[in-house]
Amino acid sequence: MRAQFLAGQAPLSLADKTWNSDLKALSPDTTPAQVALIDQPFAAALTKLDDQFLNFGATGTAGAAMAAFVHADENLIDDVLARAAQSSSTLSTWKEALTQDTRARQTGTTIGDGQFVAA
Repeated sequence: MRAQFLAGQAPLSLADKTWNSDLKALSPDTTPAQVALIDQPFAAALTKLDDQFLNFGATGTAGAAMAAFVHADENLIDDVLARAAQSSSTLSTWKEALTQDTRARQTGTTIGDGQFVAA
């Protein structure tokens, strides 16, 4: 399970780096449609990793931890896809939500010795 998680993290890490880099390069003239094109690959990478987790078929504590991780990812995916709809007046609120949901994803579950463990 741990090896599958780590293998799934590699493409997600690349998508995350690309997404952050592309967001930093936005100009004031960038359209919402252009932002959506930036958001889609990262959201798709998160979704793919979540699908892998759900296909593990884990039960008990491991299953509950995976479900918590996927739930945190769903919130993060919603944030990512909402970026395109943000105006300059709502961007700070969006960033706060993104930061909170990223933290929840990072601290909601941990991996130890091949097991998912609720933090």
